[in-house]
Amino acid sequence: MHVEKKYMKLKISLVIFLVFVTAFSSLYFLLDFYKTNYDMFFIWSNEFKKINWDEKEKLVFIIGSSQSLALDPTIIEDNLLKRDKNIRVFNLAQAGDVPTKRIGDINEIISLQPKLIVYGVGLRDFYTEFGMPETFLQSKKSSYNFPEPWNDLKHYFKISQPFFSTFETPRIVTLTWLKDLDKPNITNNIEQFKSPFSNVDETSYVIADSEKIQKSMDRFLPLNNLPQQITENEIYLKNIIQILDLHDIQLVIFVPPMHKLYSNQISEIDENFQKRLLQISLDTNTPLYFLDEASYDKEIWFDAFHVSHNRTVTIYNEDITKIIQKEI
Repeated sequence: MHVEKKYMKLKISLVIFLVFVTAFSSLYFLLDFYKTNYDMFFIWSNEFKKINWDEKEKLVFIIGSSQSLALDPTIIEDNLLKRDKNIRVFNLAQAGDVPTKRIGDINEIISLQPKLIVYGVGLRDFYTEFGMPETFLQSKKSSYNFPEPWNDLKHYFKISQPFFSTFETPRIVTLTWLKDLDKPNITNNIEQFKSPFSNVDETSYVIADSEKIQKSMDRFLPLNNLPQQITENEIYLKNIIQILDLHDIQLVIFVPPMHKLYSNQISEIDENFQKRLLQISLDTNTPLYFLDEASYDKEIWFDAFHVSHNRTVTIYNEDITKIIQKEI
């Protein structure tokens, strides 16, 4: 009887062990499958690593949300090449990006060893994707706030984005335009490769009239002010800064411009945001640039929140060129 009980306990322990092994193995293979087939940044990064980069070349990455997508890395690079022949610029901004999403790409970014990262952080970066501020109390947390395990998994999968959109087989789409890629200066796909997550189409080059800008206002207005407590996105922005600093990667932050009608309507909210971003800059010793709003009081807008991609619009690219020249 004693032997049977001992045998039964052994069987139960073995079953539990096998269940755990199976569960963790399945999770590992699921994560690996997702990353290699549906993570656009991971796929682009792998193609990037196949290029034989000269050690002298200084890689500059622009990151941020759709507000940074209008920056043309080819134009910025051409401007910089007049002074330094060893600079390569890539715009890795993604529509809907916020720090809680961007941190999911941070290890891949580090592995590419950029010399400088230029991060466009706007008002909506401190909000959730639905425009509602999300409070995130910092009590009982260390000064270095590592992401929690669930958030690691969430950011690995990027499940805050619409999941079913991934079934459009982005891997095939990406590899199609990366096909036959050799060197970035001779490939026919260089413009897409240098701005791989741009969703530019014919309409992106339109310069909006005042009526369209006015109509777009409500779509971008935050519903209420930022909470007094620090938000999750603010914490993750600090984490990104600290992680890059640990790997000796230089980072500068700029605040993307907004149309004056928009900024005037949310002046109190925007002032609060700028104070909080400035405090992060001071706490982490990170250079912060506010672009001159008066320079953007022109017919250069796609809507109230985005500069047009039109090639006649030069001020945005010129401003970021100056920042890179000063910091690199």
